[in-house]
Amino acid sequence: MTDDKRFESLGLGPIEQVAYAVHNMERALKRYQPIYGAFEVYDAPNPGCTAKGVEVAYPVRIGTNNDGPIEIELLEPLDGPSVLTEHLDKHGEGLHHVRFRCPTIDEKIVELEAAGFTNVLYKRFAPDVAFSYLEAPAGGDAPILIELLQMP
Repeated sequence: MTDDKRFESLGLGPIEQVAYAVHNMERALKRYQPIYGAFEVYDAPNPGCTAKGVEVAYPVRIGTNNDGPIEIELLEPLDGPSVLTEHLDKHGEGLHHVRFRCPTIDEKIVELEAAGFTNVLYKRFAPDVAFSYLEAPAGGDAPILIELLQMP
């Protein structure tokens, strides 16, 4: 993990993942594998997500590397518009989010929304497993998005 204290005021633990948005996984692997090592790549259809209050699927191709103390993730959108394609259109390839683990995601979302964050994507897989992307308030020094993960 990291000793970075920038997120201390948000009550978040250490960053456990850094994720990059990419247009094409094959090209991205050629760029990132020399830096991070091999990635495990798989497709995730992610039906039943909530994006900006609307139920949607969030199909993505995911590449993960766990060779170091922080997981590195590559995200390629698969079908149609999504929060990921919106991000790529607005910001291009590069940093998408940093992830923090939290024991009670729904409570943390309410707390972060009160601090000005916007919940842009949410998915509950099981009673104790869920993730969410939250957009930082405008003008803040936090990254564009943070991901919260609740998982035992």
